[in-house]
This record gives sequence, C-alpha cells and structure tokens, in this order.
Amino acid sequence: MPEDACGVLKEMIFYGFLPNSFAFGSAIRACQEKLKLWLQLGMQIHGLILKSPYANDASLSNVLISMYGKYLGYIDYLIVFLMR
Repeated sequence: MPEDACGVLKEMIFYGFLPNSFAFGSAIRACQEKLKLWLQLGMQIHGLILKSPYANDASLSNVLISMYGKYLGYIDYLIVFLMR
C-alpha cells in the first residue's frame, strides 16, 4: 500500500532516524502509483532527499524522473535530471 511506505518514512523522520535511499525510493514510488494529489507529497519527499546524503543517488534520481514524468512535462524531467 502506498500509504504504508509514506507512513513508514514519516515515522522514521518523526523519531529522528535518517531514511536511507530505499525508504525514500519506496515513498516516491508510492506517490507515483497514486493520483495527481500525491504529486505534492512526492515533491516534499524530493525536498527531503535533496537535504539528505542521498541527493546524488542515481537510483533515486531515476525514480524522481519517473514520478515527475508521469504527471508533468519534459521540462520537469530535465530539471530533475540536471539537479542530480
């Protein structure tokens, strides 16, 4: 369930744990599976990733590109790719 992946990420942050790339990736994939309403949550998770040690993680960049590509256009693809 997408809600579970996002809930686990939220709890990790709440209790002071630094999520790893797998936790971030699972939450982003969960946002990708839901309706466009989840895009905002995905963008917030993207912000957390940028502030984490996983900002340059290639697999997370691929998941982010996929998420943005599902809901937004080519320009957003390019922005995410260039931020890597």
